[in-house]
Amino acid sequence: MMRAPLKVFACAAIALLFSACASQAATIIKLDLGGVGPDLTFSPPANPGILSTIDDNPAGLTGDQATNILFTSFLSGMGSTTGSYSLAGATAVGAPTPIGGGVLTQNFVGGNFKIYNSTNTLLLNVNLSTSLLVGGGSGAFFNINNGTVVGGLPAITSQLVGNSIGMSMTLTNINGPGGPGLTAGGGGFLNPFVGDATKEISASQVPEPAAVLLALCFSAVPMLLRRRG
Repeated sequence: MMRAPLKVFACAAIALLFSACASQAATIIKLDLGGVGPDLTFSPPANPGILSTIDDNPAGLTGDQATNILFTSFLSGMGSTTGSYSLAGATAVGAPTPIGGGVLTQNFVGGNFKIYNSTNTLLLNVNLSTSLLVGGGSGAFFNINNGTVVGGLPAITSQLVGNSIGMSMTLTNINGPGGPGLTAGGGGFLNPFVGDATKEISASQVPEPAAVLLALCFSAVPMLLRRRG
């Protein structure tokens, strides 16, 4: 019978292999929606309101906002380029929650973002699920961690775990009606605002085929151990 410590060692080795094969989320794209005027708007024509990019009609570009595009991590070989970006349909849910010091949180559901290069090729198309806005005054962060790839350039999308898309957007120069910044209104809804934005997109990489095969091979070890035990 195999000794218990050896069994423990074998199982630990297998767990380590699977851990090594599992891809960790990494920042893969950085965007700077710089330009003239604000980049984003939260407008509640029908409360509770929708967060989206402002279409500033960049010359010859499909997306709402012209942007620099920097590829990083396992996409770093693609270098950098220019293009455009659009965010649409992120809908506020419920009332904003104050957390002290003039800071509040607001939950959102749904929405979609798209990134195009300078020739209007769709690089990445992602549906959002849930997201969260946190901030106050003239600054805030808008974050998701469960976006799903629904289209884009195969050279990019083939490397991404489909439901692993994260987004961290930094909002600055937030200004609402009369200049109050990010605030809650008297009706229990977030006041409308506009702001500038920079954005980072993260994702997990699809494991290399060799790593997957190695993990599958070693997954048979516990069965062999039981047979020899």
